[in-house]
Amino acid sequence: DMIPDIPVAYQRRGFESEIVAHAADAVHIAPSGEEPLPDAHDNVSDLTEQIPVKRRIVRLHIAQVDIADKILSYLEYPVADTSDGGQSSSSRFLPTFSADAAIHERAKHLMGVYSEYEPRAVLVTFAEGTTPEAANALLAQAKAVAPAEVTQADLDFGLVTLSVADGLVVEDAVVELAGAPEVDVVQPNYVYRINDESTPGATSLVSRLAQANPAYHFARPAATTSPSGELLRAAADEQEVAIDDFDGYSSSQRAARTWHLTDVNAFKAWSYLADASGVPSNNARVAIFDDGFDVTNEDIAPNYDSRFAYNTADNNTQIGEISGHGTHVAGISAARANNGKLAAGVSYNAPLALLKVFSDDGYASSSALYSAYTRVSDYNRQGANIRVVNMSLGASQHYVDEDGEVATIGDVDPLTNMDALDTTLYRRMKSAFDAGIVTVCAAGNARPNEEVVDEDGTEFTYVQQPPYANYPSDMSIAVAVINLQQGGKRYYTTYYGADFGSNFNYPGTRAKNISAPGTSIYSTYGTTTASLSGTSMASPVVAGVFSMIFAEKSELSASEARAIAYSCAKDLQYDDSRGYAGLGWDEQTGYGEIDALAIMRNLNPEVTGPDVLRAGETGTCLLSCGNSNASVTWASSDPSVISVTPDGGMSATLTGGSRGVATITATLASPTRASRRPSRPTRDLPSRPCPPCAWTPMSSRTASTSASSPTATT
Repeated sequence: DMIPDIPVAYQRRGFESEIVAHAADAVHIAPSGEEPLPDAHDNVSDLTEQIPVKRRIVRLHIAQVDIADKILSYLEYPVADTSDGGQSSSSRFLPTFSADAAIHERAKHLMGVYSEYEPRAVLVTFAEGTTPEAANALLAQAKAVAPAEVTQADLDFGLVTLSVADGLVVEDAVVELAGAPEVDVVQPNYVYRINDESTPGATSLVSRLAQANPAYHFARPAATTSPSGELLRAAADEQEVAIDDFDGYSSSQRAARTWHLTDVNAFKAWSYLADASGVPSNNARVAIFDDGFDVTNEDIAPNYDSRFAYNTADNNTQIGEISGHGTHVAGISAARANNGKLAAGVSYNAPLALLKVFSDDGYASSSALYSAYTRVSDYNRQGANIRVVNMSLGASQHYVDEDGEVATIGDVDPLTNMDALDTTLYRRMKSAFDAGIVTVCAAGNARPNEEVVDEDGTEFTYVQQPPYANYPSDMSIAVAVINLQQGGKRYYTTYYGADFGSNFNYPGTRAKNISAPGTSIYSTYGTTTASLSGTSMASPVVAGVFSMIFAEKSELSASEARAIAYSCAKDLQYDDSRGYAGLGWDEQTGYGEIDALAIMRNLNPEVTGPDVLRAGETGTCLLSCGNSNASVTWASSDPSVISVTPDGGMSATLTGGSRGVATITATLASPTRASRRPSRPTRDLPSRPCPPCAWTPMSSRTASTSASSPTATT
């Protein structure tokens, strides 16, 4: 009854059973004994409301099915009753509070009491020097955790997962253990979810039906011409590197499948990775933390190495995909390029490390992510050369009460101190960062807000409508990626009066600093391909570019690589219904869209200018470095031969002097992005430069002077 008509177009494709199944979900969703769903309405706007059913929240979305010109409704119901500690694969854990009001108040200073976390587990990092005997003595006396034995191996691993005692909750365990001298950190096992685009619409509907019916995946048409299998030689003038993966498509089809590669200037950027024969190569491995992978996909298999793959959620080697999300994300970064197959990754064939961090219940946890980072460290000791981690997952940690006040952890505001919540994960990410590994994260997508009621009756709103604080993307060491649609604007749309789209910066915060294409991105999916949207897709685009950075300059630190990417971003400016993006850094897009070619130029700066000047003659030297706002210092090795006068930017004036030879050097230091406040009285815009970059590339050019003619040099 929820879906009155099955579109004819879907009947022809054999989807009648899937659509009927969705309708069956609609009428059986209300738990036994609870109030059933209201009757269906002909007015589709009535179906967009959130309908609370006791502690369960039902979300009804409307999707426009373009191919049949019909409106098709489908359901999500991610909030479940967790009074018994249970949780289904499509449900979100509700917070549970201590029966002791004093403990609950104390817990507010130690953990995110309104956050989503596993209801029966706590994570403990013991203080340095703690012995197994001391740890076990503490646990033997503890009342809030179940009996457990800690070994030296557990202490060496750095994290112990304990079960909460029967009849008590996580808050009780955290408060009890927090004051013990043997304990360094105690916290909940926080939960993270997939960050693909959940808004209703043709694209999201495609992704859902594709999971149920592989026939819906996009099929690659037969090639009308034989794949050449050859690359254009990458010349000094940055020729585009040609690939044959999309031979057989029309020009419009190819453009739709490669728009993200074109938008970040990947085709020309690849030429910097080319060898003498013109073939690019990339050895900077990308680790994908996701919900599983189909390693039989013919564009994933060539870049996959079973030595560097593991399931940290279940502690085994089974990394098979759950939904296709992980395969899609991995392909965006590193699908095999130029093999005449399905797609091409941004990185141009970076090797992959595949870490399944999601359980079959549909979520990742702090402990699974911690273990994944430990695996990355171990793999690098084996020579894996992992330089980038991608996490297309996240969780909002943005709660506001009836007065609009943000729920804090003690005196810490999670909107402004992003590192204060999941300490266990943050420390692991920081350790990787210090070891030269950049973590790239999805910034989050729009979802309906949800209501949480505290034990004292205070109502809090769980904010998932942008802008909101999202973890782990908002941690200070992460690269948080905003989703762009074609045309260089943050993805944004509305459905029946509700706003949907990419997350962006909460006013007064600067956690999300880069943008990338993430809408209708064509990539590997299962054994074939599909087009998906969301910050989940934008994040691996950026991860692929970071892999290129480290492939080109492996000596860079994570901090240096990140600063270069920010300083070379393409500034985006617009003013419309989605918001205002001004000159320089802004809340909507951060520093702008990542630009692979500008980065490669920055890593390979070039000075051009005259080879010879007569005495008294002037000429101009130009610097190409991928960042027109970089701070440049010009110098001459012998000013008496050639003097140099900076022109205030990427150029300098040379003047010939006495006979001889001099080298002109341009040095980039502390690159900044120009940022000014346009005259807009209704908007208070930040005016901050890009963070300084420790990387100081130099480029030189040797010129000579002559007393008579350009050819008479000494």
